[in-house]
Amino acid sequence: MSPGSDGSAGTFLCAFCLSQGWLDRRYAYTMEPTINQDSPAWMFFVHASFAVSCIAMIIGIWWLPAELWVKGFLTMGFFGTVQSAFTLSKALRDQHESRKIHHRISEAKTAHILKEYEINP
Repeated sequence: MSPGSDGSAGTFLCAFCLSQGWLDRRYAYTMEPTINQDSPAWMFFVHASFAVSCIAMIIGIWWLPAELWVKGFLTMGFFGTVQSAFTLSKALRDQHESRKIHHRISEAKTAHILKEYEINP
């Protein structure tokens, strides 16, 4: 198997670390990324709760005894809050992913240093 042949980020990372001399070739492809899969029931619950809360908020704004411009203002605020929640969750996910890659590279560097000084981990 050549580095990067399956197109995964882990394979690319291993190929990069090998090219820099940070990894021993025999251990390069044993660093499998951990994949946390959510159950279909959990995904259904997450989607359903989001849909129910959005529908309940829209119905609540619709039946609010206020003028149309007040309802419009509340609706814009609601959609702005939903949009910012999506943006925040994406930013947190990206930050978490970048930390995982940084730690894998630092672990590969440490393994290389230990190998240079012939210290067996």
